Amino acid sequence: MALNKTQFSTIIIAALAFSMLYFGCDTKSNDLKKADQTRALNMEATSIQNILLDVKKTLTKEQRSIVEALNVELNNANTDEAEIALNKRLSSTWYEIGQPIIAGHYAEQIAKVEESEESWSIAGTSYLLGVKSSQEKKLRDYASSHAIAAFEAAMSINPDNMDHKINKALCFVENPVESPMEGIMMLRKLNEDNPKSVKVINQLARLAIRTNQMDKAIERLLVAVGIDSENNTSNCLLAQAYEAKKDVANMKKYAAKCN
Repeated sequence: MALNKTQFSTIIIAALAFSMLYFGCDTKSNDLKKADQTRALNMEATSIQNILLDVKKTLTKEQRSIVEALNVELNNANTDEAEIALNKRLSSTWYEIGQPIIAGHYAEQIAKVEESEESWSIAGTSYLLGVKSSQEKKLRDYASSHAIAAFEAAMSINPDNMDHKINKALCFVENPVESPMEGIMMLRKLNEDNPKSVKVINQLARLAIRTNQMDKAIERLLVAVGIDSENNTSNCLLAQAYEAKKDVANMKKYAAKCN
């Protein structure tokens, strides 16, 4: 049966609409894209509930009692101010117990309410400590993904703060996603874009020392002290690197400036 013009037009319009949806005219707003990325980030191998359940089994009776009492207070809190105060106490308590990932979780709850650069940075730093201190991959992945998100939130508030950029790169150094060098490459790119940033140079030198590349570390650190001769971190790292090379004279020279 032959199609009339109206039927034919309807079919063509439907086909075009299907093609756009299926093959990819990108009609999503940036906000929707970010939401999709967040959902992908949250497809994790574990959850904070699972982490809490596992860790609570290892607590002493006194520690469990303190945590449970604080959680009761938190559940009964009826203002943002009260919730923030109790989340701070819980974050501090878990940090003292030696569980930086859980401390990071409560710090993240604070950041979601305050939406400040400082609160997001604290949450990210807590999670990053969790990455460094954890051996299990699922815990490292969980902590790393949340640390990255927290540092990106801090960067969105203050894009010029180099600390957030360095810390985000360190998440990939400590827990690479695509390749073992991706975190290092991120730091090198920061160095290229900000050649006078002593903070970036110090971090690259610290990683060189960690991998026993003392000559490379010293080369970088001499650039750093050329920019800022009194930088404490640079001088301390130089003393450490020269000590490793058994260069006593230079070790003493820079140790004298290391407080």
